[in-house]
Amino acid sequence: MHPHTSSVRTVLQWINEFKRIDIAREIQLDGSTKNYVMEFGPIADKLRDVKTDSVGTALGKVEEIDKQRCGERLADDKTLEKWTQFLEAKKAFKGHKAFDEAAGLVEQARLAKDPREAQKHLASARQKLWDNTPDKLEKTDIPGVPSGQSARKIDPAQAVKALKRKDLESLIARNDTWGNFDPAKALGDKATEEDLKVLLNIIESAVEADQQDAAWKEYEDKVNQVIAKRPGAPVDAKVYKEVILGAGASAAYYIASNYGKFDMKNTMILGNLQPWAKDRGKDGNVNHPHNQTDPQQKGNKPIEDDEKGLAARAELSRRIAEVIAKVPHTQCTIEKVRRCQGDFFEIETKEEGSFYASKVTNAMGIGKQKEPDLDPPAGPETKAHMHDMDSFKQKLDDGTAIKKAYPKVKSVCVSGGNAAIDVITAIIRDQGKNPSDDKLDIHWVVGDTGAPAFLNGTDNALAAEAFPDGNLVGGGPLIKNNMKVYRGRLTGASGAGPVQVIATYSDPPRSKTMKTHKFTVDMVVYGTGPDSEAMQRMFVNESSVGKDEPLTLEPVIDKSRHYNVQIEEKNPVELMKKLQGKLKDEQAATELKGFLEDPSLEKVVDNLRDVIVSVKSQDSEGAKSTMQFVGASGARMQTNNGSLTPLSPRDPDVRHEAIASLPENVVGNDQLTAARSRIEAQFNSLPTSSDDDVPLVAVEGGINFITSNQTVIRVHIAECYPKIPPGLGDYVTGQIIFERSQRTEKGKTPKASVPIPTPTEGDTWMENLSLKQQKDFQNRWTKRLQDISARIS
Repeated sequence: MHPHTSSVRTVLQWINEFKRIDIAREIQLDGSTKNYVMEFGPIADKLRDVKTDSVGTALGKVEEIDKQRCGERLADDKTLEKWTQFLEAKKAFKGHKAFDEAAGLVEQARLAKDPREAQKHLASARQKLWDNTPDKLEKTDIPGVPSGQSARKIDPAQAVKALKRKDLESLIARNDTWGNFDPAKALGDKATEEDLKVLLNIIESAVEADQQDAAWKEYEDKVNQVIAKRPGAPVDAKVYKEVILGAGASAAYYIASNYGKFDMKNTMILGNLQPWAKDRGKDGNVNHPHNQTDPQQKGNKPIEDDEKGLAARAELSRRIAEVIAKVPHTQCTIEKVRRCQGDFFEIETKEEGSFYASKVTNAMGIGKQKEPDLDPPAGPETKAHMHDMDSFKQKLDDGTAIKKAYPKVKSVCVSGGNAAIDVITAIIRDQGKNPSDDKLDIHWVVGDTGAPAFLNGTDNALAAEAFPDGNLVGGGPLIKNNMKVYRGRLTGASGAGPVQVIATYSDPPRSKTMKTHKFTVDMVVYGTGPDSEAMQRMFVNESSVGKDEPLTLEPVIDKSRHYNVQIEEKNPVELMKKLQGKLKDEQAATELKGFLEDPSLEKVVDNLRDVIVSVKSQDSEGAKSTMQFVGASGARMQTNNGSLTPLSPRDPDVRHEAIASLPENVVGNDQLTAARSRIEAQFNSLPTSSDDDVPLVAVEGGINFITSNQTVIRVHIAECYPKIPPGLGDYVTGQIIFERSQRTEKGKTPKASVPIPTPTEGDTWMENLSLKQQKDFQNRWTKRLQDISARIS
């Protein structure tokens, strides 16, 4: 678990900077900033009047301090000595390219006069051996290298110019680490190391901002020259630094994870606000609770109410809208996204014309349901009796009965597996609430597997209870009450009503021998999954001859390993040996030994495969424009032969550690819970409270043990329980992930588990679905961490 353990220091530093970043953001947005401007204005005025000589002297002092501190770190760690001993002990590997190159770099480090250069050479030596480790050489044997500050060269005249920026107050707020920065002292003879570091950080930020502004102006001018030559394009088009496509859950997760990084004046959200609420109907619930789906946690209690149950769609939509409102937004329908010659993106919208951007983030979700692949295609007279699952459920909004919404329908064919469960559930609940209405005859074509994945702890329980007993090896149908279930897929539909339906299946399964089911119904409702091909057609490259070609994508790998597990010591006995001398007393040792050897805690298996968390545009060298997919769309799309194609769950290159580490009620990477988790991992995000922006890793019990990735959990342990040593912290993190993700009856999966309701009490059951097991899991691990920490001396 080293990858995320090593990031703890960086993240904890981020926690200390969080308030300053928040203040800087308020100043930038001109919101409620009078007090902050009064606080930082006088400091900014003094820095704007500073002289070049004074800045040069201060920068020289920082240079000497950097050298001294780097030398001290290398000496205290005995880094060169360790590398010399390592090279001698492993001299059998001489002749291996990486080993010889590392030896050469160590020699350069020995001869370097500047310790920062020595540190740089040693870090390069470690990286070469790590990337190309000789056979039989253990990576754990490669010596470490203390982090060091590289030489920072800033021209004093350039610094003085940068300090005259209009937004200097914001840069001061972001960098005033101790909140007591005094420019006169920092530039004088009595400047402390702390004073000089704050001054340098402010100067570096200002210089970098100047460079970024100049680079952006140059890019913007070049793009506008290209746009002006396009037919019907404006002369001075607004070019955004980033356009976010979509205004639903994935967009909200992305904004919450990256809010401090946006340049608000140059960022725009395009799309219809939370379209899912309208598509699925504004009433009802989603199949996961708020603690698994909200863009931001409210307060410091991950589970708001253990009796609250599944998230109400209207309330979740309101919370999503709150986050979307933080960024400029244009309500519109996106029709085409084109990467243009000239290194920029054009986004065509139905209502607002074209938008232009350097960076595009696609957070549009999975899109509409794909129409069944029928041969021959259904004619207009038949399509009048066919509905996708979203439009079907829309007509049942506000409690409208099926008999009222579809008065002539007495039989229905439901086509689809997992997605179509929602249709079956809606029909069953309708029948329970309207018992006097005639029951629909249901023909459910469930797909080739013949086994929908019913989610535990959700209203899928209604459909699971209605599902007939037996198996569909022979194709079916299985019959229970008014439902017939068939294995296969919908391949034919004809007639102006009733509809003649054909479902095709292989017999035996997965063979080339095909057979058919034929029956007649009044209506067809399909929920066969999203139309990935429609999304493919939206994203194109403009070729040199002006034609559109498929956009080429490549995978985004989770390099920080938020999901992979590598625990240095998985053996409780060996771990206890390493903890000797760190425990309070014999009783504490006995109690901790009992915890580590608890038979209910299974060992976590190492898993270091690359995990794909999303996809991005394949950018040519030197390109400034780029596009990334996040959330559900990132889970559904990948590259195959250089084109944008649907993500196949059977592809051996696709890694599912994201959902494998989450509770049992998460079965797909495109679900809300998984989408939020993967976005947080993709952007190294830490959860904050929506009430006061408090970083929750610093609050005992504040993070969500149900869904947090291992980096968040490990950082939380390091921040709130600093006495727990690294090895034990890694072990406990692994056990939390393992225990919550078990998919067996004996596993302690934190899921809602209550008796299956009758259809008539389905609505009430959904609203009052107990989250007691999740609450117990959260509280038990908080208490367990407190107990472990109390036993460490």
